[in-house]
Amino acid sequence: MKNTTLFFLGILIIGFACKKSESNSTTTTGTTLTASAYLVSSPWKLKSLTANPAITYQGQKVTDLTKILGDCNLDDIHTYNINGTYIVNFGAKYCDSTEKNNENGTWKLINNDAQIIINDGNGGIDTATISVNANTLNIGKKYPYNGTSITATAGFTH
Repeated sequence: MKNTTLFFLGILIIGFACKKSESNSTTTTGTTLTASAYLVSSPWKLKSLTANPAITYQGQKVTDLTKILGDCNLDDIHTYNINGTYIVNFGAKYCDSTEKNNENGTWKLINNDAQIIINDGNGGIDTATISVNANTLNIGKKYPYNGTSITATAGFTH
């Protein structure tokens, strides 16, 4: 079964870390939108998952984790709603036979929109950094890895 977001799944499977965030951006019309407004503007799809520094996977140093995740994770659609709920639609490609169609939970931005708290509704609560604008969403978290720490960043687009 998948975790809160594909990002958290990839991170929990391999173990990683964060990215600096930005809370506001200006549109081409000069209107400043909040991170929340961008986050709920339309659904997001995972485009990248990276580790910094590289991790060792099957004897190789790897920074691009997207290929490791498998196609079943790359068709998921993440939708954040204005009321603080989210839904992950797992798409047509399931990772295992126990996976359900969707995952629901709650989200909240904190620390001047620099971090997001995700509650998957099944007892899983996680805090990560967030950077979002009109076209990209990056969620990151710092994890211990082999005596050091790694920054893992999941990049999403519309």
